[in-house]
Amino acid sequence: MANPGRYKYCQAALCQQQIRLGILLALPARSDFAARPFGPNGMPCPPLAQGQLARHLSRLPPWQTEAQALNQTLRQRLAPGSRSDLPNVPPAWQWLGDRTALQAEYLRLALTRNESADTLARLVQGLLDLRQNGTWGSTYANGAAWQALGEYQAAQPPANLTVTIQGLGPALTANLRGDRPSSKKFPDRGSLGDAQFYGCNPKAAAPCTTPWCIATPQKPPPAAWKGYALPAP
Repeated sequence: MANPGRYKYCQAALCQQQIRLGILLALPARSDFAARPFGPNGMPCPPLAQGQLARHLSRLPPWQTEAQALNQTLRQRLAPGSRSDLPNVPPAWQWLGDRTALQAEYLRLALTRNESADTLARLVQGLLDLRQNGTWGSTYANGAAWQALGEYQAAQPPANLTVTIQGLGPALTANLRGDRPSSKKFPDRGSLGDAQFYGCNPKAAAPCTTPWCIATPQKPPPAAWKGYALPAP
């Protein structure tokens, strides 16, 4: 990270700074290279790198002023739609980078900065709107999109559900928590008794009490039920 220029394929200063920035984002927050992420003279950088730089600085408490200023610059490039927000790429940089990756970076930056739920939802919708035939068009774009969507999903609060299953015996109710696996056993044979199962005839005079079957403990089927009997489990 201290000297990316030792590699022959990355002699340009912009390339070296982008490699350094990528390494910084992959590591826990550290500020030892934050003072000159793109050179002492404010070297221009593509929009994607600007988003990455804003996300990196947002993780560093001493650099919140710079992070806020850069974030405001990036926010001004968003083109609001009816349901989503998409960034406009400056003409000078339209030849470089991927629009899906840029949208994904905007979403990751908003997550890092704890933006509102509405802001996040609009950025997510914008990312989904960039799909064509169910994908984002390339392995690189798909990876960037899924990474951002995965971080968005991980940031959502777990959902708590109550599930009720109506079986042959008493209703089975289970409270499921989204942050942990849940399981509950069905009653065993002893709690159900020796039941006979009969097919349901919708045209019979007596209406069906369940959509598919009726259970009667140790009793023959009524004449109106035309079906079949199965042995008790």
